[in-house]
Formats: sequence, C-alpha cells, structure tokens
Amino acid sequence: MAHDFLCRLRGLSNGISDLVSSNKWTNTGGATVIEGAGAFGGYAINIDNDKIMSLANEITLKGTNKWTISLWSYKLAVGTWDMIMSNSDGYCTIQNGDYSTPNKIGARISSMYYSINTGIPQTLNKWTHIALTNDGSTTRLFVGGLLKGTRSADDFRFSKLSYDNQAGYACRPGYIDDLCIINNEVLWTSDFTPPTSYLFGTTFFLAKTADEHYHSYKTGSWVDLGIPADHDSLIVLFQNSGSDFIPSQSQLELIGTGANRPKRCCWQKTVGATIPSIKLTAVPFDQLVLPKSLISVGTFEGIDNVTAVGKVEKKNTVVTSSNSGDLDETTIKFIVSTDLLTYKTYDFTTNVWETIDVGSKTVIKANGIDLTLLSTIPAAKWNELISSATGIAFGFLLCQSYSADSCLIDALTMQVDMKGSWDKAIHGTDYKYGYPKNNLLKVALLTSGDYKINYSEGIKEI
Repeated sequence: MAHDFLCRLRGLSNGISDLVSSNKWTNTGGATVIEGAGAFGGYAINIDNDKIMSLANEITLKGTNKWTISLWSYKLAVGTWDMIMSNSDGYCTIQNGDYSTPNKIGARISSMYYSINTGIPQTLNKWTHIALTNDGSTTRLFVGGLLKGTRSADDFRFSKLSYDNQAGYACRPGYIDDLCIINNEVLWTSDFTPPTSYLFGTTFFLAKTADEHYHSYKTGSWVDLGIPADHDSLIVLFQNSGSDFIPSQSQLELIGTGANRPKRCCWQKTVGATIPSIKLTAVPFDQLVLPKSLISVGTFEGIDNVTAVGKVEKKNTVVTSSNSGDLDETTIKFIVSTDLLTYKTYDFTTNVWETIDVGSKTVIKANGIDLTLLSTIPAAKWNELISSATGIAFGFLLCQSYSADSCLIDALTMQVDMKGSWDKAIHGTDYKYGYPKNNLLKVALLTSGDYKINYSEGIKEI
C-alpha cells in the first residue's frame, strides 16, 4: 500500500535529503553523511554534539490519531541526554538517556521525563531499530522489534533531529538512518522482526531515457546502468540499483527534458503491491499565440517603440554525464505581422525585417524576437514595417523547459505618434465648463471639431 509520509529523512550521496519535498530543513550544525556506514550499507546521517537539523514547520502527531515513527540509530560512545528526535522545547523526544538514567532508550511524549523508559541501553557500534507507534489510545515504544514500553496516547511534536548537548551534559557521537514518520497508520502493535532493508521497499524505481538506457537515483545522483541484456537482467537492475522512493520531476529533468524527458519505471517485489500515487508538475508544450485581427495604423504618424511586460525565470541546469548538459531554453519570443498571413522577425545583426515560418515553433524559438530585445528595435524600423500597411499585429511563443521555470507574459504596449495637429481651445469661445455637483465636471463644446480634454482630480476642500 502507499504510505502517507510526513517525513522520510535519508542520507544520499548528495547530502541529507527528506523525500517528502514539502519539508524545509535547516542544517544548523554541519551535519554530514558518511558513505557505506548506513544501516544497510548506504549513507548514514552523522549528527552529534551540536550538529542539529531543524524543520521550518513543526510536525505534530495528535494522540487521538494513528501514526508511526521508525528509525535506525547507531551509537559510537556513551553519553547522557542524547536526543535523537525532539521539538524546540525538548518535551517530546526519542532519546538515549537523561541525567538520571544515562544511555537508556526512552521517549518523552509530554513534559514528563521518560514517560516511556525501557531501561535498555543501546549497544555501541551497532545499528538498532527504534519505533514509536500510536493507535489513538496507546503509545508503544519498540527497540529491535520488541515492545519495551507503553503509555496512554498523547501528542508528539517534532522539529529537530539531533543528538543534542543539553544543559552541559556530555553528548555522544552517533548516526541515524531512514527516519520515517507515517500518518494515519500503525505499523506495529506487538513484537515484530525489524526491517532487513530500507522500510517499505516493495516497489523500486528506475528511469528510462529515449535511448533505452536505465538510470538509478538510489544514491542521490543519477547513474547510467546501460541497456539490460534481457528481462532477468532488468530485474537484477531494479533489485540492486532501484530506489525505493519515487524520483521527483526536478530530479528527472537532470537527465533530460522535452522529448528527451525520461520515463519512471517501477518493479514490485511483492505480488499485488499497490504502486504509490505519483503527483506530477507538468511542463507545458511550447505555446504559440497568434492574433485574430490587426491594430489599425491609419491614424498613426509612427511607432516610437514597443515594449512587453513578462517574466522568464530559469532554474540552474545541472550537467551530468547522462544529459551532456541539457540547455534551459525557457524563453518568450515575438513575431510581427501586417496582414495576418505572413510574419516577420527582426535580425539584430543586419538590422532588417525577415520573413519567418509561422508554422514552425522550432524556427520561432531560434529566430523570434526575444522579450528583452523587443524594446530595442528603433522607431525607424517600426515605421518602415508599417509604411504601406493598414494594420499591425503581434504573436508570441511561450517556451518552458523545466517544471521549476517561469514563463509568463502580462502586457504589450506600443508608444505611437498620432497624425494631425491640435490647436488650443479658448475658454468662452470654444468651450465652457461648470460643476453641477462637487464631484462632477460638465464641459460644453461651442464650436465643431475634434476635442481632446485633459483633466485631473485635485484635493477636495470642504
């Protein structure tokens, strides 16, 4: 089944990672990962003394709900007051001792010291599985799969991961691995066999690129596994190199975008296992927007300039051996027409208008007028374009390469000079005005012709 993870903290080759992407962590003490030291040979999270990881938003597990906490702990030396998980005030913790009972695994669910005290010391230099579960009425603490203590259900709050040095008591070095917090589910209510691999590893994921190569993100960076010789070889790849978490959209984009975007592939170790639900942030196809009508230029003396308001934000492209450095081509490009049949772009090298293939988005992406350059086209060139035209219109192409990019357009503005001239109207001869109400201006035109009225509303005094 798919689990409702609130937190899943792991050590990967690129550092400490919470596979629940909405969680925002701050590494306040320089916590690191150690290759090969993990519970199952992976990367261990090395947190000792003041190497604290802090969550921006505290996770609260209500005592009236069902939940499970599962983690692996490795202790290198004896100390006191060793908190593994805690919140800002230290009242909700899983720890390895306090000042009265050093080196004993226990939990503080409320402000009580050791509200569950197992009395069991953690064996040094050995991975120990610790779990805390709550079914809405009883909270249970398990050590090595054995039920070692219970208490009435209560809230548990979590915002820090640390073997913290509290109140001057000595703190010992140690590691943790595969910290999971699961909502709405009680995995264990009685003795159980601790997991023999990373928890919930019944579905394994690889990515497959257009060249039929499979890629693994198990260690936190992409590894090209090549093309398996047959079906059995593919199963071996999943077993040995598949990640038991779903690569995110941004992670997939590290090895390909657009037509080269890889596909997620999964293999189920358990027959009938439910594939976890996947939430995607889609990247839209390139969108070409063309006008339906022309803006009349019959009354224009000329166009001074054209400006557009938009936003193009690109993510940082990570170059890997598998993507050969995919370029971020997020952009906005413009094309211009005076008849809605043919379209033109502006060549900034030769300073001439050139016809462009409106049927090819690839050509427009490569040769269209860039958002940042549109306003630099000289007025003389705009006037050359409309010299024998009755109207003008603009089309634009929105291109987004990565899901984290932004590609938006808000407005397009032309500054123009109108044909003709204006004479100043004379009050009393050409017009008169009055105020029927305090906030109403009434103008009467006394002679025929076209009038332009400029007015502004000043400060009202009563």
